[in-house]
Amino acid sequence: MAAPRPSETGAHRSPRLASLELRLVAFILDIIIVASFLMLFAAAAGLLILLRTGFGEKDASDATVNAAILIVLSWFAFVPLYYIGLWALRGQTVGKMAVKIKVIRSDGGPLGPGHAVVRFVGYVVSTLPVFLGFLVATVNRRRQALHDLLADTVVIELP
Repeated sequence: MAAPRPSETGAHRSPRLASLELRLVAFILDIIIVASFLMLFAAAAGLLILLRTGFGEKDASDATVNAAILIVLSWFAFVPLYYIGLWALRGQTVGKMAVKIKVIRSDGGPLGPGHAVVRFVGYVVSTLPVFLGFLVATVNRRRQALHDLLADTVVIELP
């Protein structure tokens, strides 16, 4: 008698790696979301300037500095929370949800906070030298970018 095929035994197939095109679309969607929040922070800072200056009646220098600090602090708090939080909780940012891809550990497990933090730091490093860290995925057989290699993660397509 022949050995049963994997589909007959219910054996699990390895997940399909996400294409670079899907990853790029998810990245662009996430940039749009993050930039939209930056605009909200800038609008809040502008409102702060208006309120602190009596709608232009007083000197705006202190209010402008405070507004700039608000924008920077909001930005540096929001961006890591967006990526790390969503990766740790779901393995997906909103962009990845939209294109039905997910980040998992190379062994198939969920990211969790530790891997998500390492991946985020790697993500920042990947973007700094003109996105060169992302180009690694074009030559890696598992389509892993620099941040995936550092965090031992892969991006898969969902059914």
